[in-house]
Amino acid sequence: MAMNRKEEGIFAVIASIVVLVSAMWDPWISAIIAIIALLFFAEQSFAGNGKKKN
Repeated sequence: MAMNRKEEGIFAVIASIVVLVSAMWDPWISAIIAIIALLFFAEQSFAGNGKKKN
């Protein structure tokens, strides 16, 4: 299921906050979370390629 623009924005903000907070704990954890978030967003973006975007 493809996300609409509002959902993408919400998830992007949440992911960026999690990455910023986790950077205070351990930079490796922050990098892993960022990569996972990017892969998730890429998969959602490619899954919705054939569908109309809102």
